Amino acid sequence: VVGTIFELFYSSPVPSSFTIRLSVDESLQGYNLGYMLMKYSCLLSMEKGAIVKRAIIKVDNAVSLHINLNKIGWFGEDFLPDIPKLGPFMKLVLPLSPYGLESNSIDMDRLSAFMEKHKKGVDYQKIPFLDIESLDQLYRKTDFVVVAFIPPGRIEEKGSYLAVPKDSMY
Repeated sequence: VVGTIFELFYSSPVPSSFTIRLSVDESLQGYNLGYMLMKYSCLLSMEKGAIVKRAIIKVDNAVSLHINLNKIGWFGEDFLPDIPKLGPFMKLVLPLSPYGLESNSIDMDRLSAFMEKHKKGVDYQKIPFLDIESLDQLYRKTDFVVVAFIPPGRIEEKGSYLAVPKDSMY
């Protein structure tokens, strides 16, 4: 086994698929296998009738954050600062529709242009990678949600989470 994805389907008022684990063997990193597994999982979830996909990802898991936020198009619905014995996690959600699957990905070049044209603190916020207190404050005291992960070295040395006002997403 070189790649796995586990999920649960919930037949609830909002039919949901909950991704539990996405894992790819290190020997195959860089081939977009994680991306392909997640896209396939989304299609299977839609086939089962799910209209939303949910997951939690540890805030220090840069690879999963990059794949899920930037390539797939999930966004941070909430922040869980301390799951007992596990640590801080981002609670992610992805609308399952053709538009949701194809229109939410993040292009780093376009992201840089967006930040140059828009006002920091009003149109977007950047939270330093692993700044747990700032992430918690973002979700408790503002209407901003994390929509992208800027990997270390891409736009800045340490990397960051990028958030936008919730109402600007639609």
